[in-house]
Amino acid sequence: MKTSMRACLSLYIIVISVIIANLFFGAKGIAAYSKMDKYKNEIEKNISELRGINNELLEASDKLIKEPEEIVLQARHLGWVEKGEGTFILKGLTIPTTGYAMGKLLSHDFKEINNSRSYIIISILVGLIFYVLSGILTEIRLSKKNA
Repeated sequence: MKTSMRACLSLYIIVISVIIANLFFGAKGIAAYSKMDKYKNEIEKNISELRGINNELLEASDKLIKEPEEIVLQARHLGWVEKGEGTFILKGLTIPTTGYAMGKLLSHDFKEINNSRSYIIISILVGLIFYVLSGILTEIRLSKKNA
């Protein structure tokens, strides 16, 4: 096999292996797609949690607007009392709080996906190995032909 033909085949193998590796490991490949899909599911879950909290808060604000006794009740939970009233502190009694966890701060490192370019180096090595092996096999074939 001529040297130029071996070089062309090696280059062809490098290009094809880079394309195939990019399909699986590239920035828009299958591995990146599965990571992005997991991230999308996390965001959707977070949005549904925040919508639930938003609905609860809307109901609570409607109650405060429409029912004056709800304002008094909430004020007492905060420790406010009217004139002539006092407070009792009972040991061991816990008052339930209505705190809300306002969702998670979600972030994703997109650079992590784009930095894995080792498949290009592997593809080049595969092409070079093909080039060297095809040269060795050509020499062996020529030596058998001449012998």
